[in-house]
Formats: sequence, C-alpha cells, structure tokens
Amino acid sequence: MRVTKDMIEHEIQALNSLTGASTEPYQPERTEEGHLVQNVGHYYLQGCYGAFKIERLCEHGADDVTPLGTKKEIYYQVNGMIAGILAYKKSKKEVA
Repeated sequence: MRVTKDMIEHEIQALNSLTGASTEPYQPERTEEGHLVQNVGHYYLQGCYGAFKIERLCEHGADDVTPLGTKKEIYYQVNGMIAGILAYKKSKKEVA
C-alpha cells in the first residue's frame, strides 16, 4: 500500500479529535507582543529530507511523539496510537 502525506494528515486529525486537542495548531488571537499562541496538545506531522515524524505542541515549543521514519512507518505508528486510545476508552466504559 502506498501511503501519502494526506493519509497521515487525516489520521492525525482523528488523533487530535480523540484526544480532545484542537484541530488548529494556533489560537486566532495573538499576545500583546504579537506572538502566536499555541494550542497545547495539538498533534501535527513534521517532515524533513524525506523523513517524517509526529510532534505535539507543548506550552513552549514541541515534543517528538515518534522517531523519524518513512511515511508508511509513521502511518502505522499513528494508527497504533489511535487503536490504543480507543482500546483504553472502551475498557473504561466496560469498568464503569
């Protein structure tokens, strides 16, 4: 299967939705100094020289969620993250 960047972006949007993170990386308002305000917790795709990884916005900067890899590797990693979150949510519903 050929994995495209759009396929990964679609899965990352699903991940943001599942985690309750904003679908947009930045808030529409800026600080008094004119700086952008990050939406903490937002996942996004980062790519460089043909390698990709998923990062998550933090209060000051971003944190690597996955190591650098091919598009196919990142696609499977984000799908694994989604499957883990869904399994966790399902187990919490069964306990309650």
